[in-house]
Amino acid sequence: MTVRREHLGNIVFWICFGPFVVGVVIFLIAGIAPSVVKESGALHQEVHDVAVDSLRAESRVTIRVENADPEHTQRLVILGPPGRDPLLSHALVARGQHRTFRFRSPPPGSYTIKAIGTQDMAGEVRFTEHGAPAMSIRLPHGRHPFERDGETGWSGVAHRVADASHRADHGARVTLETLFSVLNLGLGLMLVVRRPRDRTARLLAVAIVGTAITFNHQAHSTVRDAIIGDWWIAHDLAHLLSGVAYMYAVIMFPDGRLLPFHPRRPWLLRSGYAVATVVLAANVLG
Repeated sequence: MTVRREHLGNIVFWICFGPFVVGVVIFLIAGIAPSVVKESGALHQEVHDVAVDSLRAESRVTIRVENADPEHTQRLVILGPPGRDPLLSHALVARGQHRTFRFRSPPPGSYTIKAIGTQDMAGEVRFTEHGAPAMSIRLPHGRHPFERDGETGWSGVAHRVADASHRADHGARVTLETLFSVLNLGLGLMLVVRRPRDRTARLLAVAIVGTAITFNHQAHSTVRDAIIGDWWIAHDLAHLLSGVAYMYAVIMFPDGRLLPFHPRRPWLLRSGYAVATVVLAANVLG
């Protein structure tokens, strides 16, 4: 019976650990992408071309705006180069309402669009010779980035990566954090390869792989800017899983067994660990 239970435990661990590692890698790559785009002007332009997110330059264009905030009016501003008047100013969008703005677009280039209200939002709007005559944007409630209609598939991802590149960290910091993340991933995988049946090694592996994203600031643009969609639940679960795994790895070191409070009162052991897990989980999620 014990052998069967151990064999089942091995299968469950690998079924869960594999997708966990893959998810962490995808999370890191998506988060680092804006920094890579930021460091290369040519790549930045190519990403925008894939996104197809520009308006036509030097012509009459239309921007349709939806304010999804049910409580506050937002003011939309499009800023031109320093020293020039804004393209749009004092463009008020009432709470929960739509408005359409039509204006003469500037020469080709990149401009800053801002929504000023209870939570300021900023992004990029580009004007090119072959851009679209109209654009629809949404000012989300309780979130930072703008949302544009039609942001689906690779074009949507490309636009979010290009937009997030303007808020990316300095290249040196991103490089150091990425090297630290790769080191943690390698160490976590080495632990389970060298000690595939060791409970403590498995728990440490989960904790260390989770550390690869915990201390990577730029990678959190994955959820902050919704680069590959809404990953907030997966993000929080990854932090929770790695934090709890680290706690139990320390407790079960070195022989993989839980330290008993009293051999004749197992309920004390279970209650104590249950309370500790809940407290740790609350702190991690908080």
